[in-house]
Amino acid sequence: MYDKPFVIEAYDKLGADEVRKLKYKVMDIRRAITVKTRADESVKIVKLVNAKIRKQTPIPSKKVKEVLQSIYKDLGIEGSAKATDLRKWYEIKQTTARIDGISTSCITIIRPLINFGI
Repeated sequence: MYDKPFVIEAYDKLGADEVRKLKYKVMDIRRAITVKTRADESVKIVKLVNAKIRKQTPIPSKKVKEVLQSIYKDLGIEGSAKATDLRKWYEIKQTTARIDGISTSCITIIRPLINFGI
């Protein structure tokens, strides 16, 4: 139907009204798609983190990193996860706790930074 797949993607992700509001400007449409994709990705990450990591409880940084890496893998996000990546979505507190007699670096999730509607 269309000779450019970008047109299909624009209408699928943004809808006809949004494409019209952007006056069919390719750069503006690409920017809007990128912003929407990142927002969708953030919502997915927050939902998965909420399901896998307890809040208000110190969790070893190593475990947080493993959980985030599995979430990144599931969502197809390239790069390696760091426990401090949670700062993008949550207010966190870095602490040290004794686990099995060993001093361990931990992360505590205090609260989300943005209300994602979840």
